[in-house]
Amino acid sequence: MRDLQSYVDEEYRKAPEEAMRLYDGKTIDEVFPHVLKSNLESRLHKLEAGRQAMLHERSGYMANIRNGTYLMWKEGLDQLEQFIALNLDCGTKLINEFNTNGDPERKHLFTALTKNHSRACLISEEMLHLLKGGFPDGAFARWRSLYEIAVTATFIGLRGDACAEAYLDHEIVDELKCLQLDHELKAARGIKPQSDGGMKDLERAFQEMLEKHGDSFKNPFGWAAATLGQKNPQFRDLEESIGQDHMRGLYKRASHKIHAAANGSSTSLGTQSFGLNAPMLRAPRHEGLRDPAILCAQSLSQTSAVISTLFTHAECLIEMNLFAGLVSRIEETFVRLAERKP
Repeated sequence: MRDLQSYVDEEYRKAPEEAMRLYDGKTIDEVFPHVLKSNLESRLHKLEAGRQAMLHERSGYMANIRNGTYLMWKEGLDQLEQFIALNLDCGTKLINEFNTNGDPERKHLFTALTKNHSRACLISEEMLHLLKGGFPDGAFARWRSLYEIAVTATFIGLRGDACAEAYLDHEIVDELKCLQLDHELKAARGIKPQSDGGMKDLERAFQEMLEKHGDSFKNPFGWAAATLGQKNPQFRDLEESIGQDHMRGLYKRASHKIHAAANGSSTSLGTQSFGLNAPMLRAPRHEGLRDPAILCAQSLSQTSAVISTLFTHAECLIEMNLFAGLVSRIEETFVRLAERKP
């Protein structure tokens, strides 16, 4: 690393007279601002001049990674992409069917499930792009959200319309907490909010929801409190209630890829290395796509299956069995490709 004197010497070589005027007889504290400004201007100019060449080189590098990843995992990635498209199409057909022939008594249930299914399809698309780009850890992190959606949708589907209505109403609680936090942070910085009209409306709606659903409704999973008979349920209570608590270990590992815990830096699907001495992954890799791809297919299929339970058509039953078969095929393909030597 260079010291300050070397930068000053460089200024003398570039423009001796200007450097003498600026630096002769000056202290370090007096010299530093001039040296900093000169070097920043020089570096910014070089960055501007070399940006396109650097981006072109980087684009070629990333394209090679994507092409190599796709060649290695083509069969599985194609199957997964087709599966995501089929689930999206299935959701669209079920929405149209419900709007035409659906039971009005189950409108909250259907709305909650379709909202979650739409998010599940979108997150699955995000995971697919991360996998194709060689980012298995990123895909694993996004699966955490997809898994939460699958569990939440399954829980609501089993508990019925009243639970679904509470789930939809809970949006007011979350929005109010965000707005309150925003106001608190601005007040701490001496910034006066432009208007508190929106806050008052939300607070009024919030109180109405507490009267409707009970005081426990204000908690993070308060929408499930009445259904579970618990004052302050957590996500793991939803898992346990649907018999899916065996997934908690994987869910916890996926959380490491979201939070800043040390474990997130010492484990990587891309290097298949785990532990304190594992190498840090700083670039895309071809390896490690198996688990997030399989988990994506499983959780997306689960979310679609929940919606199908609202219909008695034979076509829904056939399609869900087809989806189960496609998930098994995706699992088998990615396991086989992962075992294949590069």
